[in-house]
Order: sequence, then structure tokens, then C-alpha cells
Amino acid sequence: MGQSVTRRNFLKIGAIGTAAAFGSAALSGCSSDGNGGADIASVKWDHEADVVVVGYGGAGASAAIGAARAGATVIVLEKAPEGEEGGNLGVCGGGWIVVDESNLDGAFDFIKAQVPSSVTDEEISGFIDELAGTPEFVESCGATLGEVGNAPGCLYPNLVGAKAVPGSQNAGGPGKKLFSHLKETTESLSGVQVMYETPGYKLVFDPTTKEVFGVVAKQGDAEVHVKAKRGVILALGGYENNLEMVHQYCAPEVPIYHGEHPTTPATAFP
Repeated sequence: MGQSVTRRNFLKIGAIGTAAAFGSAALSGCSSDGNGGADIASVKWDHEADVVVVGYGGAGASAAIGAARAGATVIVLEKAPEGEEGGNLGVCGGGWIVVDESNLDGAFDFIKAQVPSSVTDEEISGFIDELAGTPEFVESCGATLGEVGNAPGCLYPNLVGAKAVPGSQNAGGPGKKLFSHLKETTESLSGVQVMYETPGYKLVFDPTTKEVFGVVAKQGDAEVHVKAKRGVILALGGYENNLEMVHQYCAPEVPIYHGEHPTTPATAFP
């Protein structure tokens, strides 16, 4: 069965760490404004699993793989039809930065130099740990690793700790190729169900305690209620369409393309 999955420890399961951390951060912001707050006892659940993942891109697939390998049942909700899933990973270069495992402190300094103070040291350390384990995880999904590019600091060689980040790597091709391996692995695991054309749009949570119990999704005009017995992971893609997050996490005066026009964190909010 492997490592058991509970509400308390599912954030710690190897490959799903990063995705789950972002998901839990999003869940902590739930409020009783009617967007899902409910008398839980009255909810009629149409489907249930230990873990419900919203979004079937690189993060969502990795989360599903990590949870299933730990012994959890998983439902993945994806708004796109089959063949068009993949999220940002399906349309990007598919690379990740490589860290020197003998110098993780240097890699920590490199990342810390680039993020605002709202990102905690614990979050940075978790990110570095996941980066160190990424090649092994990708190989476990059947991919063949490409060569590490010779680009100290990933073209930022003058930043502190740059030598601890010797370059980037991919799975021998663009993101679409990497996602094909993640998809094949996800759907080969027992206990994983992917529900296409089923966008999640509302969390079901206790309006008093803010504990999340599941997701309301749509299939056509019908609502379906999907129960998460042990946790919900939100893997909803990049934040380029969320102006509040652009404002909080991106450096001032860096243009971010939102729709047809570029904006910057400094001008995102009048």
C-alpha cells in the first residue's frame, strides 16, 4: 500500500509536494461568501476519492502520480477534452533548473535572491528539495533525460549561489513530450480516474472551520459534487491571468502579458 495518506501528511508525499503546497495555500483563503460554503451533511456526493486534483497539466499529473503511488485513490478534474490536456506544460519548453545536490545551500541563496519577502525560507527549501528530486521522478515516469545545459545560474551567473545551479534540463524534448510521459504514467496507475470536460469551479467547505471537503464541477449544464476524503490539490496553471498574484510575486516593471496587452505589477492595480 505504501505510505498512508491523511489530511495531515499528504502535503509531504514526494512528487506532489510543490503542487500540494500551492493548493493548500489557495484553500486557506476560502471564506464563507457563498462560494462553496455548505452544510456538509446535506451535500449529495456524485463521486469520491482520497485526493481530488483540479487541473491536468504538469503539476496536476505529478500530484496524481505522487498520491497514487502513496496508496491514495485520485480523481483528476480537467476542463479540456482528452487530447487537449497538458496545461502550461503542454505548450512550453518543458525544462527545469538543475541544482547541485552537493551545494543545496547555494541553490537556496540563488532562489532567495529572486523572490519577495512573502515567500518563506521553508517554501524555498521545499522547492529546492523538489528540484533535486525532479530528474529521478521524471525518469520514473519513463522519460529519458536530456543533457544539462551549460548555463550557470540559468543565464544569471552574477546572482549569489549561481554556481549551485549549473543549467537546465528537459526530458529530451519540449513540454508536450514530458507531459505525454506524465499522462501515460498517471493513467496506468490503479485508483486514478481522469474526468475530462469537467471543470472544477467551486470548493465545498465548512464556512466556520474552512475545512475543505470536495469540489463542485460542471459537466455540460449539470453540476457534479466530488468528495475528497483526504485533500484537494489545486493545480490550476500559471498565475499570469491573476493580476493580484502578478502584483504580489513579480518584480516591478517586468512586463507580464495579460490577454493582448502587457502589464506590470506596478500598474496591475490603479
